Amino acid sequence: MLSPTLESLAEKYKDDIIIYKVNTDEGRELAAAFGITSLPTLLFIPMDEMPQVAQGALPKKELEKAINDFLIK
Repeated sequence: MLSPTLESLAEKYKDDIIIYKVNTDEGRELAAAFGITSLPTLLFIPMDEMPQVAQGALPKKELEKAINDFLIK
């Protein structure tokens, strides 16, 4: 459900950020390392700050705001 939105945002911000999708069935160790227990979970990891977590399927506008406010600034 969130995949088309993430793909659109990945294209829009391709010069500024990298968006990864992780299949938690295949990447259980990665999910465990970040404490991901429910889906969807979005993990924002800025270069020089602590990661931030958002759970649930956020609307595209909210994701754009988070990208601009937290990752791009």
